[in-house]
Amino acid sequence: MGWPPDLSRLSWRMQDLIRSGNRGEYPCRSRADMAACLAMFGAGYGEAEVWGAMTDLSNGISAKFLEKGRHGERYLAHTIGKAKARAQAPLRVARVYVRRREVVSLG
Repeated sequence: MGWPPDLSRLSWRMQDLIRSGNRGEYPCRSRADMAACLAMFGAGYGEAEVWGAMTDLSNGISAKFLEKGRHGERYLAHTIGKAKARAQAPLRVARVYVRRREVVSLG
């Protein structure tokens, strides 16, 4: 899928997750995959770079993709698509109204 990207823009924790795979930090590999994809999009990586990291055979995070065999690309396309949409979604900011000396939050 292309060259694996330089992971140096990610935190050490995310670099370790990508290189070693989920070792119990997340309840399942799907959530670990989503976390890795979200972190990469959040750090400014492009979709091709995320694909590169998630499919690199030397990265432990690629285990579920590889295990799924011919369905691996569909699984990863779904995961990366969801992560990209979530990363691009505007932050939901609660509306806050100040009333006298107390703050009332709606949202």
